Amino acid sequence: MADFREFYVQSGAGSNFLATKCLWAGDDTKHYLYDNNESTNEFSCRREKLNPLPKDNHTSWLLHYECDDENLISSAKRIKPILIELDMFIGNNHTSFENETRGNYQSDRTTVIDSINDIWRQDWSMYTSSFFHEEMYNNVESSQNVKDMILLAQDYFAKCREYYFKVCEHNSHDSFIITHTSPYLSGSPRLPLSKNVKSLAMELDEEMETVTLCLQEIKSLNFIRDEYTVLINDVSDLYVNRSIEFADDKVSYRNIFFENDENEVMKMYDFFGNKEYFEQNTTQIMKEFKEYNDNNMKVIKKNVPSLYEKLTRR
Repeated sequence: MADFREFYVQSGAGSNFLATKCLWAGDDTKHYLYDNNESTNEFSCRREKLNPLPKDNHTSWLLHYECDDENLISSAKRIKPILIELDMFIGNNHTSFENETRGNYQSDRTTVIDSINDIWRQDWSMYTSSFFHEEMYNNVESSQNVKDMILLAQDYFAKCREYYFKVCEHNSHDSFIITHTSPYLSGSPRLPLSKNVKSLAMELDEEMETVTLCLQEIKSLNFIRDEYTVLINDVSDLYVNRSIEFADDKVSYRNIFFENDENEVMKMYDFFGNKEYFEQNTTQIMKEFKEYNDNNMKVIKKNVPSLYEKLTRR
């Protein structure tokens, strides 16, 4: 029987760094892709781990698995023109939907359309979520036709995730994932999760939301100005914590990185079955977590000095 573990970590909240530490936990078989940009303290790491690990060091075994679900194959053919039409609508109504400070939604949606036959193979939450947003769905100006297209897209993404669970269960492969949002939000609110799915979510308070949003902009190599923090504080409503509602448990970004809380860090290792590794390497692990946050603070000091002063004023 396969086990599924999903950890929901917001953009900018260290998901790649956490993958190198809590998910892979000192694994030296090079089954993960790892890189670090020292100027922005940005890490790049595979955030999906399958047990047992595939023999191929660079790709998931799922990439070599051919879909044998005729219903899903035919659904992909039907949904593609619908996604194209929905993409056109979103593109023409971006002022009420797209984030003006990040212009990547269009490319994200295009990626899904181009890879429609393969999105069931792995976590696509960064891309599928760009097709719909509750503000757009609830917008009175949106026609019923658009709302119907959104529902069809959600249903298709749910089918893809269901098939992913089915393949893993059939092959007895555990699936451990760190992703940005719950599949209920990035795929479909009607997704029936496998009974073997356990989930954990990152929690941000308002100040930590400002920190992670700024880090996300910097690490994405986007232009950022000091006044950006004022804009963030004006619109912050902790919507970024919405995945907690769908998770079994939560951890605190502040406690993990700013307080260097040993119990909170251990909780993440334990979630992925790596508690023993943590207990054997606690001192080194806590040192690495502190260094990561210290380096993030250096990045903030350089790019957003007013935020740095606020964070260190205590």
